[in-house]
Amino acid sequence: MENISRRDFVKGASLLPLAAAMPRSALARALADTSATYRFFTKHQAAVVIDATARLIPGPQDDPSETGHPGAREANVVRYIDTMLGAFTFPCTPISRSTSS
Repeated sequence: MENISRRDFVKGASLLPLAAAMPRSALARALADTSATYRFFTKHQAAVVIDATARLIPGPQDDPSETGHPGAREANVVRYIDTMLGAFTFPCTPISRSTSS
């Protein structure tokens, strides 16, 4: 069996299907937000998630050998996780079924 890198695993195990189901405007607005307020996490919980994800996906701040590669901190992963966990707090339009046969 071939060894798989940590980055390849994270890419393959992403939450893209859930992100695709969210309204694009809500996801873009949430990911662009750099404020210290969160939809799902408290500030303390967000700090724990930031440090935990930085250990899993280190960037140049966490590991000098990762220079030139963004890590979890640089990619604002905590904001993405917070948005996915708070996904059901966004209003969404109902999906109507087609009754044609």
